[in-house]
Amino acid sequence: FQTTPLIGKIMVGLFLLTGLFVNAQTPVAYYPLNGNANDLSGNILNGTIVGTVTPVADRFGNPNSAMSFPGSTGSFIQIADNPLLRPTSITISCWVNVSGGGLNTFIHKAISPCVNDSWFVGTESGNFRSYVSNSFVCGDQINLSSAQINNQWKFVAFAVDANNDTRSLYIDGVQVATGAYTSNLQYDGN
Repeated sequence: FQTTPLIGKIMVGLFLLTGLFVNAQTPVAYYPLNGNANDLSGNILNGTIVGTVTPVADRFGNPNSAMSFPGSTGSFIQIADNPLLRPTSITISCWVNVSGGGLNTFIHKAISPCVNDSWFVGTESGNFRSYVSNSFVCGDQINLSSAQINNQWKFVAFAVDANNDTRSLYIDGVQVATGAYTSNLQYDGN
């Protein structure tokens, strides 16, 4: 999977992926983005920086504690596929500071051959947006969204709970959207 903004500039401070819903004790992957794309969860799911992703200060002003993406499709962090990155329930969270509108991908797990994802968290058309795919059919996805806020650090979290057939989007710890999800998360090894 990768984190890639497509339009606008984005700064990302933290990414956490868990294989269990909400009460997970141990993250599957943890990227503090402190000058590199190393996973500090202990699972060694290190990423590779591609393009002009640069270290910047985080929301507290700590230098080299977040990453800035220039808003081009050629700049992203890529993490190789691993069975640990294909859980049945998932929580994805990150600190983001977005300037500009359009489509910005914070984090996603691709499904080939179309522009579809197992799951996606980002912005689109002035909204924070998350979705999960129902199938391998291009565009067969279920969306959640909430109004986007630019030029402020926001904590964005997306959870899919396979046990309770739900999905939820949170901004700064507040649930802003929720819905049913009775499919299984789709994965294809990309």
